[in-house]
Amino acid sequence: MPFIKIHNNVRLDAENILNSNPEMVERIANILNLTFITTSDHIGNLCYANNSGDLQDAYKETFNRSDILAFIQAVFFSAKFNEKHYWIYDDGDMKVPYPKDRDTFWKLVQISKQIKQSIELKSPYNQDFSSQFPIIGDNLIREPKFDLDKIYINNSQYFSNVLPSTWAFTIDGIQPAQKWLLDRVNHKLEPDDVIHYQKIIKTISETKRLIKKINNFEFD
Repeated sequence: MPFIKIHNNVRLDAENILNSNPEMVERIANILNLTFITTSDHIGNLCYANNSGDLQDAYKETFNRSDILAFIQAVFFSAKFNEKHYWIYDDGDMKVPYPKDRDTFWKLVQISKQIKQSIELKSPYNQDFSSQFPIIGDNLIREPKFDLDKIYINNSQYFSNVLPSTWAFTIDGIQPAQKWLLDRVNHKLEPDDVIHYQKIIKTISETKRLIKKINNFEFD
């Protein structure tokens, strides 16, 4: 079975992927019965989502580089795929399966783009905070740690209502909930910093939710 080859020693972007897989665009176009375009504006039958001006996936007749990249990133987020296929080639390069069909392709593309939006703190879901910072103090980060459902920044102050999986969550080899605080040890949290960290906690929760959706898909 043919796979999309991803070189481990280059940055994951659409240009590198296309250069490494010259036959990829034609193969995906044939599988999905779509036309590849170099612009960001999709062409299709006029059916838009929620009057937003965005063409619904089911009516798109084209795909572009950002769609290919989003699909590949979605596959990389899949725990099922990583268990079976992540490091494949002797040279350390990776391989990604081609999309099975149009419906699967667009669903994974949309989830992947939502994850990107969430990580960039642009998702509307990131504004609804479940975590709280209830204790008044000097706001100085001393020894960040997790205990029960709280992330402590010092002996008395903490962010509450946090899941252990949020504190331990890892992406690209980084644990963002831990790293952000550890990078600021001996610094004082200002009000904007508190809000920003609450966004990070919410972002991790939203990202985990979206990755769980990706894990419902099977990959060959």
